[in-house]
Amino acid sequence: MIFMLNKKYVLLYKTLSHPIRVEIICELLSNELGVGDLSRILGKRQSNVSQHLQILRRNDIVTSNKLGKHRIYKLNDEPRRLFQSLSNLEL
Repeated sequence: MIFMLNKKYVLLYKTLSHPIRVEIICELLSNELGVGDLSRILGKRQSNVSQHLQILRRNDIVTSNKLGKHRIYKLNDEPRRLFQSLSNLEL
């Protein structure tokens, strides 16, 4: 049990270890956004943002819904609560 919990934390920390993924999470805290919007906001190539979103999806941080030809991304509930709590910390 403890090993599985530790493995879950290691995967979470590894997922958060890239600054672009952290930026994506920060943007998704306040809005549901598509890849194009995130790309424009972050000033990164769309293909790069897509790769990071795939990693976040694979690790259950974000989910997406199809809206026409586009996918709209949002934070899953549990990660949202975690990141909202973290954003309130005074470091």
